[in-house]
Amino acid sequence: RLMGKKVIFVTGTDEHGEKIATAASANGRRPKEHCDTISQAYRMLWKD
Repeated sequence: RLMGKKVIFVTGTDEHGEKIATAASANGRRPKEHCDTISQAYRMLWKD
């Protein structure tokens, strides 16, 4: 991208497991709410 070329970057988020439940609880949210928030922030990070 820095050189003006089109690139594809494939990535994702992990939305399963104890760490998700722990992080959600620490932030006063349900796991789905936590994942939705993190996922949206991640999508914005990589938006063109």
